[in-house]
Amino acid sequence: MMKNILISGLLIFLFGGPVNSQKPYQLIAEQSQLSLEGTSTMHDWHMDANDFVCNVMIDFEALNNKQITSVLFKGLAEKVLSDKQLMDKKAHKAMKSDKFPEIEFVFENVKAFTKDDKKFSGIINGNLTLAGESKEIEISFIGSILTETQFEISGSVPIKMTDYDMKPPAFMFGAVKTGDDIKMNFHFVFKTTK
Repeated sequence: MMKNILISGLLIFLFGGPVNSQKPYQLIAEQSQLSLEGTSTMHDWHMDANDFVCNVMIDFEALNNKQITSVLFKGLAEKVLSDKQLMDKKAHKAMKSDKFPEIEFVFENVKAFTKDDKKFSGIINGNLTLAGESKEIEISFIGSILTETQFEISGSVPIKMTDYDMKPPAFMFGAVKTGDDIKMNFHFVFKTTK
C-alpha cells in the first residue's frame, strides 16, 4: 500500500502541476534505439542498449525555452550488448555494472529550443550517471511531430570513459585497446500518456 502511495506521489511530482498544455510522454521501446560506438587499435566497435525507459514532459506551444520541463532516462548497464560475449564482459566490468547496475540521465534545463511546423530541435542540459559517477552533459537533438500523440527525436552525445572513472577495456593481454571516446547515439519515439 505504502509503495503504491509513493509511486503515485512520484508520478504527480513528475507529471502533475497546474493544468496547461504540457503533456507527459512515454518511450515506445520497440520503435526506439540507443547505441554506443567507439574505436580500438584494431577496429571500431558497437553496442546496443536493450532495456531502458524514458519519460518526458513537453509543451510544443510554449515560449521562452519552457517547452521541456522534465526528462528522466533509466537503463540497465548489463543490457548494453554487442555480438561478442568477451566484449560484453569487458564493457560491463568497465561500467562496474555489478555495483552500479543503472545508467541514468536526469534533466536540468533547456539551453535552446526552436520549432518550425512539425520539425523542432534543441539542446538540454542534465546529469548523466554512469559507472557510479555523475557528470553534467549537454544533449543536442532534432525531432519531428509524427501525429497528435507521437513525436520522435534523434541525436548523438560524445562522452569520455575516463570522465566517469571507467578504464577503457583492453584485449589480448593489452595488445588491443579501446579508445577513451564514446558516442551515445539515440533515436527515440514517444507517445502521450493522456
